[in-house]
Amino acid sequence: MVGTVGAETISLLSKGNGNGKLDLLSEDFDPAAVVAAEPLPAAVESNGVGGGRKEGEMVLGRNVHTTCLSVTEPDEDDESTGDKDAYMAGVLARYRKTLVERTKHHLGYPYNLDFDFGALAQLQHFSINNLGDPFIESNYGVHSRQFEVGVLDWFARLWEIEKDEYWGYITNCGTEGNLHGILVGREVFPDGILYASRESHYSVFKAARMYRMECVKVATLVTGEINCADFKSKLIPNKDKPAIINVNIGTTVKGAVDDLDLVIQTLEECGYSHDRFYIHCDGALFGLMMPFVKRAPKVSFKKPIGSVSVSGHKFVGCPMPCGVQITRMEHINVLSSNVEYLASRDATIMGSRNGHAPIFLWHTLNRKGYKGFQKEVQKCLRNAHYLKDCLREAGISAMLNELSSTVVFERPRDEEFVRRWQLACEGNMAHVIVMPNVTIEKLDDFLSELVEKRSIWYPNEKVQPPCLAADIGRDNCACALHKNVPLAEKEASLLTSPQGFRHTILEGDAHPNFHLLSQESNLLQECKIIPECLVLDTKFEECHHDLIRGMATGQPMQQLKIPAGLENEEMNDRLSPTIGHPKVPGMPSMAFGEALACLKKTVSSTRTDETATNISMFSSKTYP
Repeated sequence: MVGTVGAETISLLSKGNGNGKLDLLSEDFDPAAVVAAEPLPAAVESNGVGGGRKEGEMVLGRNVHTTCLSVTEPDEDDESTGDKDAYMAGVLARYRKTLVERTKHHLGYPYNLDFDFGALAQLQHFSINNLGDPFIESNYGVHSRQFEVGVLDWFARLWEIEKDEYWGYITNCGTEGNLHGILVGREVFPDGILYASRESHYSVFKAARMYRMECVKVATLVTGEINCADFKSKLIPNKDKPAIINVNIGTTVKGAVDDLDLVIQTLEECGYSHDRFYIHCDGALFGLMMPFVKRAPKVSFKKPIGSVSVSGHKFVGCPMPCGVQITRMEHINVLSSNVEYLASRDATIMGSRNGHAPIFLWHTLNRKGYKGFQKEVQKCLRNAHYLKDCLREAGISAMLNELSSTVVFERPRDEEFVRRWQLACEGNMAHVIVMPNVTIEKLDDFLSELVEKRSIWYPNEKVQPPCLAADIGRDNCACALHKNVPLAEKEASLLTSPQGFRHTILEGDAHPNFHLLSQESNLLQECKIIPECLVLDTKFEECHHDLIRGMATGQPMQQLKIPAGLENEEMNDRLSPTIGHPKVPGMPSMAFGEALACLKKTVSSTRTDETATNISMFSSKTYP
């Protein structure tokens, strides 16, 4: 490849003078004006020669070297001719055009590409290294610790921990944050067992291998959230050992948010006191989005968690990978050690750390602030709903989790299309992560091209798109088997979160009918109902549920407790504005006041103690 690039560049830039030397370039030469963008790389075949492998299969040792740019020694007279500089300028200009082109078609990975750090270009002349502890200055004076600590303090306020109670640092990537958080947990509990859902980021399981930890994978709901019923079944046999838990604040593929409160409650129900478990929250992308979503579950050090990490190059936006890791000061002493060579202490994983990254983060946090991030989060969520709705209208299987900007849909059949739009895929699923730089116009271009391609991939009924019922639920699947199935016949898990009440489709004898208003369609719907019960914690600040899935496990739901005196409009203000299945499109929802009115007409509430009243909650059995 380098020969090709070099030959094309040289032939375009200058002509030989007959003696084997190249003529000098004119001073007004603009390499970007003559260098074309890099074409889309072709799929690499087995052994690099084609044939013998399935489409999309990874071939170790071959994927990169087909497009490598070799390093060559300069000629003796390069200083006088400038040939080498001209060649490199051409290559870099070509590369820049490639970056511009590829950025236009970037949808599958969680990187915010909407940033401009021109004001920081003046700092690229310095080797800024924040080696060692960010709170203890070393002998190396070219650092940016003052920026780093400012950024850490900002995140400490976000996650509600006092300055003198936390320790943290700017990592080189999100994976390092997970490696550090789990390492702290392992050092606090050397004999602890690591629990993580099957849909956790691969770095969590990498950490388990690196640290030789016993690791238990926990099942997930169809949304991608950790299944706390399965979590409980895995905890009970190991009650004699401490638990180290990875909680996902946005899973890699589906963007699902684990219910932190339910995880803590499950631990407590299994007999784990707060001094026998350590929770690391992997908030790579959504850890910075969740605080700016109303009624979203809160990640806070006021809860019994040990550490939180986020990526700096994702939602914030940064030209180099970086992240933020924060843990409790009381935990870090098990890792920290004196380093005489640095005249400092070190509890980080990497010794040398990029000193430019904290400056980029500091610059963005100051420019945008809390209000700026809130606007960007709202924009991302709106655009994600737009994409999901358009996909469903086009007859394409699609799912969008509540609180998420990750739209999961059927994997495109053409791998070249996947590479063109840089989609992340797993099995029959692909996803688009709607970031601040993803506009409606870009989504329209993607949708238009996808719909056009699907007419070629699936020209008739003999060739059908894949069924995604097992991946994203039957309600979200638009395959030939499920697209025309009435909603009343579809199964659905009871999907829970601190957002409010949920109901699910259950089988059984119908109780008296009542009417409820569907906010989505604004139509009066008649539904048959089944009495089932839910549980709502009485602390409305946290507002978490202890809900057990209904249809998926066959287990009964539990009781719903409402503090006495709140069966009125005040509850409507303090709880979610809707009841229903925000996570499962098509399921009706209703205002809480309307639901409460229905409940009062159907059952009578009975006082059980001084603080709570039991009210039955009903699940819809049939839909019009």
